[in-house]
Amino acid sequence: MIAYPFPTLAKAAFVALSFLAIPPALAVEDSTRMLAENQRAVESLARLGDQTKAVLTPEIGFPQQYIPAWHRAVDRAFDADRLEADFLQAFDTHLTDPARHAAMAFDSTALAGEAYERIREVEAMEEDVDFDAARAYLEAASAEENALYVDIFAAQQGPERANAIMDVYFRMMKIAAEPVIGAEMADQWIAGAQGLRDGYVENYFLSGVSALSGLPQERLADLAGVVGTPDMVAYSEQAMLAFSDALNAAADRLDTAFSEEVGNL
Repeated sequence: MIAYPFPTLAKAAFVALSFLAIPPALAVEDSTRMLAENQRAVESLARLGDQTKAVLTPEIGFPQQYIPAWHRAVDRAFDADRLEADFLQAFDTHLTDPARHAAMAFDSTALAGEAYERIREVEAMEEDVDFDAARAYLEAASAEENALYVDIFAAQQGPERANAIMDVYFRMMKIAAEPVIGAEMADQWIAGAQGLRDGYVENYFLSGVSALSGLPQERLADLAGVVGTPDMVAYSEQAMLAFSDALNAAADRLDTAFSEEVGNL
C-alpha cells in the first residue's frame, strides 16, 4: 500500500512514503514488520496522536487546566511501542498471503522507487500542502490524468482511510469534551462538526495529488495499473483495516487514561 501523505487535522503534513526492496526469503512475521515500516504505520499513528494535542487549545474553548492532563493521556494512549504492537497484530490478522506477496514484489520495483523519490523531494521542502495549488494542477490536467489520480486514490482506500481517521478523531474529541461540557453537549458538538469530514477527505486526496504530481503521466498510469490489481487492492484494504484497528485501540486507551488523569486534577 502506498502510504499516502495525509493532511493533519490542523494543517497538512507529509507522512513518509517508503518503498524499500524486501529480501525474498523473509519469514512471515519479518515481512509483516517490513511492510509496516514501508507504510510508516507507527509514525502515522503517532502523528495523529500529536495532532489531538495540537488542536485542543484555550482558543477553541478547551480549558487550560485540562490541557496537561489531556497531553499526558494522549502520550499514554499513543505510546510508540503499544502502537507498533497493535498495528503488527492487526496487520498480521488481516494480511493474506497473496496480498503480502504482491506488496513485497511491488516494493522492490523501480516504479516504487520513483514514487518514493518524489515523496522525499516534497518532504524535503518542509512546507504544508498547498491545496489550492493542487486543485489548480488538477484543473489544468487532462481528463485522463485526473482519472488516474482518482483511480489511485480509490485503489489505495483513500476515502475509507480518511473516514476511518475522522471517525476516531471525533471519538477522541468527545472523550476530551465530556468532562468539560457533559455527554449531551459533547454529542451535539461532534454532530455539528461533521461537516469537517468531507473537507478532510478532499484534502487527503489533494495531498496525494501534490505528492505524485511530479511523476510523468505514463508512470502515473503504470502506478495506477499496479495498485489497481486485485491483490494490491486487497493489500490496501487489509492495511487500512489494520490501521483503523490500531487507531481505535489507541482511542480505547485514551478514554481510560483521560478519565484517570481528570480524576487526579
